[in-house]
Amino acid sequence: MRHSLWLTTCLVMLPLLAFVPARAETDNPAWKPIRATLGRDGKVEDGILRLTYARDDLGDVTIGGDKVDPGLVYESWFGFMPMGGTTMMMGDFCVTEKELPVVQKFILENGFGLAAVHNHVIDESHRMMFMHVSAHGDAAKLAGTIKTRLAKTATPTGKEEEEKPVPGDWSAAEKILGKPGEIEGPKVEFVFPRADRIKVHGMAVPSSSAFETADEAAFQKIGNGQAVAYAEFLLRTDELDATIRTFSAGGFVVQAIHNHMTDDEPRTVFIHAWGKGELGKLARTVGDALRQSDTQFRKSHP
Repeated sequence: MRHSLWLTTCLVMLPLLAFVPARAETDNPAWKPIRATLGRDGKVEDGILRLTYARDDLGDVTIGGDKVDPGLVYESWFGFMPMGGTTMMMGDFCVTEKELPVVQKFILENGFGLAAVHNHVIDESHRMMFMHVSAHGDAAKLAGTIKTRLAKTATPTGKEEEEKPVPGDWSAAEKILGKPGEIEGPKVEFVFPRADRIKVHGMAVPSSSAFETADEAAFQKIGNGQAVAYAEFLLRTDELDATIRTFSAGGFVVQAIHNHMTDDEPRTVFIHAWGKGELGKLARTVGDALRQSDTQFRKSHP
């Protein structure tokens, strides 16, 4: 009940966030204790401060035998939204199987809610699990709990260093997907908000990458004219079958299906799909999959 009350209160305020100027979002004094505690600036989107921690400690990472950047698939993330006198937090701890029990016990003892424990990919060189968590309260205390638990893992937690884009031509994907991607190191990522609104306790939540409530697809070139693609989609249950079949027809494998929220309306699930092949073909499959659900992409690219 406690979590229901704070989430309902927070979500009442969400529509107002769309009118917050970008500069005000970035300079919001509510971010100061979070940044001071975690030692990172993070990024602000849709009134949410998001901090990410790639598992760069893992060394060489392979998926299906192909070497990929750890940040393509393995990162912890935490989103913070100030709501009057309290702060709302949602995120994922990306942990090894040995780290999972210790982290889980601590966060539950410190007031965090746990909604999901799951994998994202298969045939991985490092078996990694994700715990989806949420909490509310004092921003510095929330950040402190996260800092303490990250320190008990091998996750690098120093000041973030911006990944310099590796020179490469992503135009084949950008033309098909209708927008420029965000290039980080050797990979490029695209975000596709939903056109509808998912509700929790009857209140609409924003479709945003800051809270992982938008569809996302990332690509990395692996040589010999080949690339890999990693897609994470948020779907209503009535959109699930058509989207899975579209990915499968395009050569992707759906490697995980799970929830993040437990009281959403309509019911939603997340899918994680992995593909390998020519960049343009992978992007076309992602585009076709986006057309199977109520996305802004489908409305602009019927």
